[in-house]
Amino acid sequence: MKSKLTKNNWVYINKKAKEGKLLRYPIRHSGDPEFEGEFELRKEISKMSNSNFNIRDYDDAENAISDLNCVFDEKPYDIHMPFAEETCDWVIELENGISLWVQTEDEYYGGGEYSSGVSLEGFIFDNYDKDAILEAAKWLSKVF
Repeated sequence: MKSKLTKNNWVYINKKAKEGKLLRYPIRHSGDPEFEGEFELRKEISKMSNSNFNIRDYDDAENAISDLNCVFDEKPYDIHMPFAEETCDWVIELENGISLWVQTEDEYYGGGEYSSGVSLEGFIFDNYDKDAILEAAKWLSKVF
């Protein structure tokens, strides 16, 4: 399946969420629309990845990101861990009409507490299609 890393960001993701065109993963947030067969869909997606599409070890996250950067057909730049303490949102368009919202994180909270990693945050679409979402998750499972 052809893929393209886009320059879309949180503004685009938030717009799609407000339009009801975002299926958050792994959990539904309050105020999100409900989709037909959503619970079963999330359950099936979670079985596709040993990490549940959420890698919290910094080195493992770097490896997954490196693998992901190798499978794009088109990209204006590479996905990377944040340069400063923050999170970065990435949108990957797939040819089946689904876009994947992936987030990288490297946050230091003080006192030795930190959080880092890479995770799938959701599926963006114009028309909800369970089969296309499953196909997108299967594509991503190659590197997660």
